[in-house]
Amino acid sequence: CTGIQGILVVRSLGGGTGAGLTSALFDYLAEYPKIPKIEIPVYPSPTLSMSMVEPYNCLLGEHFCMEDLDVGLLFDNEALYDVTQKYLGIQNATYNTVNRLIAQVISCITASIRFENVLNCDITVMQTNLVPFPRIHFPMCNFSPVLSKSKAAHTTLTVEELTRSVFERENQLMKVDYSFGKFMSCTLFYRGDVSPYEVYHTLSEIKNDKKIRFVDWCPTGFKVGINV
Repeated sequence: CTGIQGILVVRSLGGGTGAGLTSALFDYLAEYPKIPKIEIPVYPSPTLSMSMVEPYNCLLGEHFCMEDLDVGLLFDNEALYDVTQKYLGIQNATYNTVNRLIAQVISCITASIRFENVLNCDITVMQTNLVPFPRIHFPMCNFSPVLSKSKAAHTTLTVEELTRSVFERENQLMKVDYSFGKFMSCTLFYRGDVSPYEVYHTLSEIKNDKKIRFVDWCPTGFKVGINV
């Protein structure tokens, strides 16, 4: 491959599911420092835990490859299952359903490479915007809209409704209460017929509402990518 854009590795950190193997793999990938390496880790949840050693596997597996990763987009099982229950009406989601939800998020990250774009935001731009320091490279993921096939046919959202819904706690893919902290930066990926003016107008209103707070040294904070 002569035009590699980056390396994506999806892995579970619960133990017995490849946490140790992928950590060793990232150690070998350190030989390619100029290629962005993005991790998609799925963390176990205390409410869905199957093993007492899962917390240790997570800490050791993530710590081992801390220096070898550029970005780690965080997911956890509890948040993923909550999304499938609330929006898809699936009480006992299968692994296939959860994996497809994760795949939808990943496809948004790589859409600028595969499709035409109005505002470009590829993997390198995302990394530059979301990673202020090399070791602080674990952004949270939110995703909207999550619609079942029956609702997708007749549901229409405005740009403002879509943008505001992304910041709702129900659409988080990691169970974290960020109301007690502040954002360092935020990258928004839009797909479809979206007007840049409507996006920036909505973001301006969101910042004026003071519901989303950024650190003082980075007050602007937003990076937008729009792919057709």
